Amino acid sequence: YYSELEDGGDVPLIINRMGETRGMSYELPGFTEAEFLGRLGSAWFLPYLFWLAGTAALLFIRSNNAQRWLLTLACYLVAAWFSVNGPLEARLFGTPQLMRSLVWVLLPVILHLLWNFPQPLKALDEMVWSSIYTLCAVLATASWLQWLPADTYVVGLFILLAGVILILVAHFIFQPAERVTFLWLVVALAVAALPFGIVKLL
Repeated sequence: YYSELEDGGDVPLIINRMGETRGMSYELPGFTEAEFLGRLGSAWFLPYLFWLAGTAALLFIRSNNAQRWLLTLACYLVAAWFSVNGPLEARLFGTPQLMRSLVWVLLPVILHLLWNFPQPLKALDEMVWSSIYTLCAVLATASWLQWLPADTYVVGLFILLAGVILILVAHFIFQPAERVTFLWLVVALAVAALPFGIVKLL
């Protein structure tokens, strides 16, 4: 029956709710250019890219050091963060709390990775990183349990963005040998983001 329906056709439905039966019709949506461009310009593919990058780092980077594990963990966490943004609007399975909690989990991992990549800026006492991780774990737990205001995660995003910029600038200033690497990284990110930006402008 449904195979004979065409785009824009009406599908008759019978709904039984609390013993009350009601009939209604549902218009079968068809292809629209706006919806196609909306899906093409969305970030649905990003979790897969970061998951593949994390798996590649885990399998193909031979050195068993902090950079390898931080890169792998960061890619998986970013993939998870993009994944929960899909069902976020429907508020399925506690995705708003999970998204806000993941911001605080991502914060120390990303900053720790950038601090040590490609070469450590400065050797910090392990107590410093342990304190940062502990504080962020507490904030992530509090966000999950909804003990914090819903928009508190925005502070975490701001700290993360500011920290990333400051660390990259510090690498550029204090590690001249790595400047070419960072310039290529910026170019690669710009090229990767170009198609996404073009679709958004259409």
